[in-house]
Amino acid sequence: MIVPILPHLPKYFSHAVKKQLGEFYVAITIADFAVALMILFEPIYFVVALGWDLTKILLFFAAVYFFYILFVPYGAALASKKGYKHALVYNIPFQVGYWLMLFYLPGHEKFVIVAAAFLAMQKAFFWPAFQAELARFSDSDQRGRESSLAWSIASFTYIIGPFIGGFISENFGVRALLIVAAAVYFTMFIPIFASPDAVDKKPYRFRDTLSYYRRFPREGLVYAGFGEELVMLAAWPVFIFSLVPDFMDLGLLVAGATLFATLVMLYVGKIVDKGESRQSLKLGVTGSIVAWLSRFLISTAGAVFIVDSLLRITRNLFFIPITKFIYDRANDEKIMAYVVFFEQTLSIGKLAAALAGALVFYLTESYGAVFVLAAAFTLLYLFLPFKTKISLQGNILKAGR
Repeated sequence: MIVPILPHLPKYFSHAVKKQLGEFYVAITIADFAVALMILFEPIYFVVALGWDLTKILLFFAAVYFFYILFVPYGAALASKKGYKHALVYNIPFQVGYWLMLFYLPGHEKFVIVAAAFLAMQKAFFWPAFQAELARFSDSDQRGRESSLAWSIASFTYIIGPFIGGFISENFGVRALLIVAAAVYFTMFIPIFASPDAVDKKPYRFRDTLSYYRRFPREGLVYAGFGEELVMLAAWPVFIFSLVPDFMDLGLLVAGATLFATLVMLYVGKIVDKGESRQSLKLGVTGSIVAWLSRFLISTAGAVFIVDSLLRITRNLFFIPITKFIYDRANDEKIMAYVVFFEQTLSIGKLAAALAGALVFYLTESYGAVFVLAAAFTLLYLFLPFKTKISLQGNILKAGR
């Protein structure tokens, strides 16, 4: 069935997006918009409301990903047994609860570990279900485009979100923004059950995930490269806030940079489906490393815009090929088991980046040194294996590594 809200896009999709994914996109768009309101200002909140430096912020996120590594198999098991959409609903109280905890953290910092655990639980219910849904219902011949569409929808909310978030923060404070974001996020359940839920025929078992650590160590190393994303989400906003301390100006700057990157992302999905993943990934990794290292030169808002745009564009160039690879591999294996493998190895990378970044900043008090660390993590993406032969039934016959 063709999705009414996502009609067939001429010359972009080879055929219509499945109804299952269409309704999923609507729910995710709502969630993404709520997160987009906060994503730029959340680490800044730790600075403004709690007086933390970057070391404490990175240690907080280290705790989040430590808990997430432990919790994600349980979130996957629930999604596998009860349904992917049910798991997405279960994530809502934890995301809302996390933001409300942040509201009350000033004066009650002893509850910061509870807040970290709440955020980890939200991720455990959300991400396995999200990844498994896309892997299961996306079409193999246009998986790059469907992946890029999902992330482009998120990116479009990240164009509007920072602008609105900056307006609310500027006029009413970041704590008011926490309440607004929580209220929006709560409504994501509305479109989720417009079609039947999906459950796995065989229940998820963690030992299946463990087998992938032995079979695919190189892929685990690649996914650990997402440690650079931790630096981008936790350290980069704090750094640019030090240069652009006005909330409204900050939101406008990031919104503009995201717009450029989003337009590029839609094109990248199409060229990836044409078999140009390797070139896209190499170009993206090279450009991203240049962007990270060029941050030593940043001292003005204009320079922030240029470098932020470059980083977002180049990240899209390697992100879509990696995403397509993940969903292709998951479909040739046990989907939920492989998704947990991806999420855990990704989180190991983010935990390592948070701990290393905290130590580097504590010793040097240099944002530039932390950005060099992000560039080093980005290099891990180059280990992505491309020479994979698949049988007509979709089973892996031989992986050229």
